Amino acid sequence: MATGDLKLYLLENVEGDIVYATTLAPLRLGGLSNPNMGSISLTLPAPREAVINRVLLEMGIVSREYPERMRWRLWFDGIAVSREYRPKSIAELGHDEGYYSKAVFDITPIFDKSRDVHEITVAYEGSNPITVEHVGMLSVYRVPDSRISYAFLSGALALRPGETYRIGVRVSKLEEATQATFRTIISLPGKDSSVEIQVNSVSKRVIEGRMGVEEVLMDDIPVADAYTIQVAHTHGSKPLKISTMIVAVAQRILPDIVFRSVERLEDRVRVRLANSGASKPERVMLLVIVPGEHIERVEVEPLEPGEEREVEVKAPKGKRVTLRVVWVKHGKPYQREVRA
Repeated sequence: MATGDLKLYLLENVEGDIVYATTLAPLRLGGLSNPNMGSISLTLPAPREAVINRVLLEMGIVSREYPERMRWRLWFDGIAVSREYRPKSIAELGHDEGYYSKAVFDITPIFDKSRDVHEITVAYEGSNPITVEHVGMLSVYRVPDSRISYAFLSGALALRPGETYRIGVRVSKLEEATQATFRTIISLPGKDSSVEIQVNSVSKRVIEGRMGVEEVLMDDIPVADAYTIQVAHTHGSKPLKISTMIVAVAQRILPDIVFRSVERLEDRVRVRLANSGASKPERVMLLVIVPGEHIERVEVEPLEPGEEREVEVKAPKGKRVTLRVVWVKHGKPYQREVRA
C-alpha cells in the first residue's frame, strides 16, 4: 500500500494564469562530507504588469531520520522563511531507505515579481545528511486575457514496485477550452523502474530507463467533468516518489508567430514573420542555430495581431541552419522552427 499522501492546496477558477517552475538537481547537505549550507536558483517568469495572487514554495526532502523538527534555516531571496522543518506530508520509504517529506510555504508577501531568478538557500545542522530532492514554485497571477481553472496538489507519496495510486480531481470547465493539462513531479529510484501514468484512461504516458527527479507534462487530455489520475509503479526495486500534481484547464487569448517566407541569401537569411494569433506578445526573438551552437539572436519588435515584419539575420555561408522564433506571453515561452 502506498505511504504518505498528496494534499490539495489550491482549487481555483481565476481570471489569469499560473506558472510553475522546478529544479531537478538535488542538493545534499549535512553529515561529514557535505556542506551545511547550499542554494538553488529558480526562474519563475511572470509578466511585469500582472497582479500576483499567490506564490507557493514546496520543498521535498529525503532523510534517514524521521523528519520532525529538523534543525534548519530557509531563506527566499535572502529573506528568512523558516527556522524549523515541519513537513506537512511524510512517506516512509522502507528497507532502510529513510523518509521522503514535503513542506509547503506561502511566500506571497515576500515575492518580488521584478526578479526573474529567485534563490532558495537552506542551512542544515544535522549529523545525518539530507537531500533536498525537489524544489518547486507555483505562481498564480491576474491578467485580463486569460482564465484558468486548476488544482494544485503537493505532498510526499511513495509507491513500491507493483503498487498503484489513484486520485480524482474536479476542476471547472471553461468555454471554448477543449484540452486539459496534467503535470506531475516524480522521482525514479533507478533505471530499472517503469512508471505508467493515465488520466481518465484516455491519455497515457510510460516513463522508463531514467533515474532521479522527472517533470512529466501531458497536454493532450480532453476536457471532462472530472479527472481520474492513476500512477502505477509497474517495475523496479525501490519505491517511486510522487511529489506534485497539477491539473489545469485554460482559456488563453494568445499570439501565434509564423514564418510567412524564408529567403536564403549568401551569408544572411531574410525572414518575414507574421502574428496570426489574437493578441500581442510581450517579447519576440529570432535565433539562428547550427548543431551545437547559436549563431545569432535578434530581438524583434512585438507584432500586433495581423501585423507582419521582415527581419534579416546572419547565417554561415553554405551551411544549413535552423531558424527558431520564440515569443513570450504572460511570461510563458512559445516557439516555432524552420530549416533554411
